[in-house]
Amino acid sequence: EMFEIILANNNSTDNSVPIAEPYIDKLINVTQKGKLYARNQGISVAKGNIIVAADADIYFPPLWLNTLLEPFNNVHSSTYNSNISGTTGSVYNPYIPGIPVQLYNIGQYLNKHFIHITAMSGSNSAFWKHKYYQIGRFNENFNQMSIKEMHYHEENNFGEQLSKLGKVVYKLNANCIHLGGQRSGCRIGSTNKDY
Repeated sequence: EMFEIILANNNSTDNSVPIAEPYIDKLINVTQKGKLYARNQGISVAKGNIIVAADADIYFPPLWLNTLLEPFNNVHSSTYNSNISGTTGSVYNPYIPGIPVQLYNIGQYLNKHFIHITAMSGSNSAFWKHKYYQIGRFNENFNQMSIKEMHYHEENNFGEQLSKLGKVVYKLNANCIHLGGQRSGCRIGSTNKDY
C-alpha cells in the first residue's frame, strides 16, 4: 500500500463516519474533545513515514497530494533538499464573511513568505513522522476550544518547532479549498455565532 487513510473521529454527531468508512483504511474514535488530541491519536496508529494533515471541510483537487509531497520525493531534482522536515500548501477560502476573497488569499501568501515563514497549515501539510516525535508531538496542554490558541499551537508553534530540525517548504501550487468559510466567520466574529 502506498497510502493509508486514517479517520480520527472526534465526537462527530453528523453522518461523517458512515460517509467516510468506504474510503478509509482505519477508523479511530477519540473521545477527548480537541483537534490535536485526535491528530496525535491518529498519528500514533499510522504505519507510514510521512504524515499528511487534512481536514474534513476541505476539497483537495487532483494532483494535490503529489504536489504537496514533491519536496520529499523529488530526489533527482537539482533543487532537492534532503534536510526537509515538512511541507505546507495554500488554502483557498472562497467565503469568509467580511473579508474579500482576494484580500484573504493575498494576505495568506504574504504571511507565508514574510511573517510566519515556518507556519504549517493544519488542513494542508505533510511532515516526517520521526521529526514529529522528536519535537514532542502536537502540544495538547492548552484550551483546544479556543480558535486563537488552537491556531497558534497547530500551525505557528508546530511549524516553528519542526523547522528547527529541517526546512519547512511552502508549496503555493499544493492548494486546497476550504469549504467551511462560514464557520471561520463565526470563529472570528464576523458572522453570528449561531449561524
